[in-house]
Amino acid sequence: MGDYNVIIHPSERSHGASNITGGMDDLIECCNETDLSDIKSHGHHLTWNKSPGKENGLRKKLDRAMVNSAFLDKLPHSTSTFMPPLTSNHTPILISIPSIKKKWKPHSCKFMNFLTRKEGFRDIVKEEWQKEV
Repeated sequence: MGDYNVIIHPSERSHGASNITGGMDDLIECCNETDLSDIKSHGHHLTWNKSPGKENGLRKKLDRAMVNSAFLDKLPHSTSTFMPPLTSNHTPILISIPSIKKKWKPHSCKFMNFLTRKEGFRDIVKEEWQKEV
């Protein structure tokens, strides 16, 4: 996740040349070799603004949240949201990873009896049990 400083496709800019650059080729090759792709996203598509506050400034998708296929296999419902820019010319990224529900199985409680013979044991237990939870 972060600022890759290059776009992957000419459609990832608001205006300008539509040619593929060496930097674009490098990032595409890197993503292919490392099995990385953009996670499903919402919000702002163009994540960087060359001239914040100006309506017609050049905007590009430089910021990405990328994962590999192993990640997607385990967490297929994960998403990224590109929020409105705050103080930077980049948009903040919020990653949502749904929790994995594991089957809960009870475990037996093990208590070490020798602890009751330690000095101060009763005072510590009493103090902890009186704390507000």
